[in-house]
Amino acid sequence: MATITYAHFPKPSTESTNPSQDNVERLYPDEYVDEKHYRNIFCPECKEPLTRIPRRKSKTVNGKTAYFKHYKSDVECSWHKRKPNGINFLNKHETQQAIKDENLLILSKWSSVSESENKETSDKNDISENSHSDELISNALGGYEGAEIPSANRITSVKTIVENIETYMEKAIVFPGSKRAIRIKSLLKSLDADDLQIDDSNSYLYVGRIETFVRGKIWHFLNLAKKKRAFRVQPEISKSRGFNQQGCAGRMVIAYGMLPAYNSQVYLEIRHLGQVAFVPKENEELVLELMASNKK
Repeated sequence: MATITYAHFPKPSTESTNPSQDNVERLYPDEYVDEKHYRNIFCPECKEPLTRIPRRKSKTVNGKTAYFKHYKSDVECSWHKRKPNGINFLNKHETQQAIKDENLLILSKWSSVSESENKETSDKNDISENSHSDELISNALGGYEGAEIPSANRITSVKTIVENIETYMEKAIVFPGSKRAIRIKSLLKSLDADDLQIDDSNSYLYVGRIETFVRGKIWHFLNLAKKKRAFRVQPEISKSRGFNQQGCAGRMVIAYGMLPAYNSQVYLEIRHLGQVAFVPKENEELVLELMASNKK
């Protein structure tokens, strides 16, 4: 379920039940005080009332961090149950034809950090970032419930996608751990957008421009200009990708993943090399255009 990033709360001097942007405070779930905010918060997008789940505790019974949601299940709001549209294939033949025509891409597993990765040739058992990998896989694909379909794995990294974004943007892809085929361009989202919606049930290709690089004891952080938003990567991934302060500042980075339930910090956690890459400077404008088109 897509949860709501933050709520609006009228400032004390505001009497209107639907005040303007200038008369509201931005409220995050971890700042919520039931005695003060209950029945007094509303959605920044559609202005409908919101509630906090759970009302008083920090986590739900199944361990999910508290979040905001609309009272009504049928409310018409772009922040309500947003979900990428999957592409269905009617049968085995249609699916295989889409793969043959390269309109459907299968990413079976991420390329990972290994000593052989930066060599011109690698051990046949390693997963590289070669866009013409001949590894054979079997996947049950979105919209097809029959036998598993063997297909050629074409890519193992978002690096390949972003380097060839003009070619791939209209193609459908099945990422590791997913059985849904989604068009690549519809998965692009800005990590530093003002209206960022936290979604802890769907993964996207998140894009952000890096301001600073920080080496932590366990993680490295690619920090965005917007406060408390960052890509959190393992040190060996930073080394392989060339992430450092000099190389990252001002660069656009793209990573595939799922944002956790919202607390006051937004970290997209990267555990596999193939999940993250620089956006080539010559492709930045096209990526921005595709993200803008998703909002229309």
